[in-house]
Amino acid sequence: MSNRSRPVQDRRSASRLQVHLDCQFTFQGTEYEAFVRDISLKGAFLLSSFMTPNGANLSVRIKTDLMENPVVLEGKIMRSDCKEIERGRVHAFAVSFSYLPLALVTLISKLANPPKS
Repeated sequence: MSNRSRPVQDRRSASRLQVHLDCQFTFQGTEYEAFVRDISLKGAFLLSSFMTPNGANLSVRIKTDLMENPVVLEGKIMRSDCKEIERGRVHAFAVSFSYLPLALVTLISKLANPPKS
């Protein structure tokens, strides 16, 4: 599921898209459920029931109907916090991607310009 919103330009060097994409991340060999709250070419902000430590490396897998195959991203936790959302308290963390795969460029393009139905 994805909800598209307009890009947000702020102090970041890459615009963010506010979305809601289900994902999984792998930390120290264990996979956890999460969702992406916003994403850019350089990173993403995830919400999860599991808290990761700052500086940790992880792998994020985003599976969406917009893409034929899941988008797999490698990154590092830049900051983490706890947030209150309508479902209760969750852990939130910013991930900086280690590299820019073509699949991420394609996904962001499709999120920013959804097909007209």
